[in-house]
Amino acid sequence: MKKYIIIITVAFFSALTLTSCLKDNVETKCETPEDTSKSVMLEFEFEMGDAPFEYNTVYELGGVAVQFSELRFYVSDIMLHDDSDNMDMLDEVILVDAGASSNMFTVGSTEFDHIHEVHALLGLNDVINHEDPTLAEAPLNDASMHWGWDPAGGYKFVKTEIMVDEDADGVPETAKSIHCATDALSREFILDAHQDVEGDHAHITIKTDVSAIYSGVDFLNLSGTHGASVLTNGIADNLVGAFVIE
Repeated sequence: MKKYIIIITVAFFSALTLTSCLKDNVETKCETPEDTSKSVMLEFEFEMGDAPFEYNTVYELGGVAVQFSELRFYVSDIMLHDDSDNMDMLDEVILVDAGASSNMFTVGSTEFDHIHEVHALLGLNDVINHEDPTLAEAPLNDASMHWGWDPAGGYKFVKTEIMVDEDADGVPETAKSIHCATDALSREFILDAHQDVEGDHAHITIKTDVSAIYSGVDFLNLSGTHGASVLTNGIADNLVGAFVIE
């Protein structure tokens, strides 16, 4: 008897499924809803004034010859807002390298047809910042971006390595470091995008003038600076202030 009940039950639900796929006595296929999501590409481009920014090129900043070998920073907590203030939270953490040939990242997906604003965090929130980097996936597993000798300090949100011309002969010869770190150095920023999403992806380009990041820095009297200080707070402020979506 149980066997017959099972057969009848299966037949009933099979008929119900078939009926749901019939319309006006014409059989149609059951279709899944169309996927309307679009991938979101976030790209950073860097300039030094009117010229493309490059590592190992000598630039004059504040009247001093300076050469960069590293300028990297974390961006996280990325959110998109449309014109109705609906929000899409994107989970990716990205590590931007100003000297890389490309800084294009796929950071998630959205169903918005128009992106009004991009909200994000320079650095990492106070939860991620204190997780174990040895257990993390890229880009949070980069030991050079973490206070390995002081784990409580978390990650280096912005890392700058430079050579400075201290003897004024036009050739930078003295290595100096500026590392922005600790929870106090994270910075929220909001950028106007006003960008329609066409096709199956959104491509947002953030341009940054490196000279603006180090405005007011006294490179000649700069000692190795790590953690939170007047200088590193200023650089964090300058960096988010230099971001522009065109």
